[in-house]
Formats: sequence, structure tokens, C-alpha cells
Amino acid sequence: MLQPYTASTYLIDSRVDQSFGEPQVRKNHPEDRRVRLVELTAKGRRLIEKAYAQHSSDMEKAMNALSRHERAELLHLLTRLAQADEESAVPSIRAVR
Repeated sequence: MLQPYTASTYLIDSRVDQSFGEPQVRKNHPEDRRVRLVELTAKGRRLIEKAYAQHSSDMEKAMNALSRHERAELLHLLTRLAQADEESAVPSIRAVR
């Protein structure tokens, strides 16, 4: 996940604050003291799987409004955006390291 440390910490902490319990375990990185590793617990994985299934169902319903041709065009455009985003992210990743 390419997010500033404070944004990532806020995102993780807010999951706990929303009564999800402890969906993750935080660990120190074995080689870099600046890094905290976050790993989903079994409860966290179940939560993500349930949310993804609902999201997938919702997206399928939304896509029914588009024709097969429109879906193909949307996929093409979103792929182009994702590729452009990846290409622009590479220099910033290098600058951080």
C-alpha cells in the first residue's frame, strides 16, 4: 500500500475504533525499525471476504446498466488510468527509498 505513514496508521486505527475488534496484528519489521508490518487475523480475513463479496455483487448490479460494448470500453479506459498511475508512482517510490 503506497500511503504516507500517518494515513496508513489512521486507516488501521479507525478499523479498530469502528468496533471491528482486532482485525489485524502489528509487528516490528525484522530488519527496519521504521517499518511496522500489519497482518490480518482470521477475523480480519473473514471481514474482508464478506465486504469483498458484497462489493462484487454491488458492482455487478451497477454494471448491468452498461452494454457489453460499454463495459469493454470502461475496462479499457480504467486499465489505461491504472497504467498511467503506476508509471507516475515509480519515480516517487524511488525517491522515498
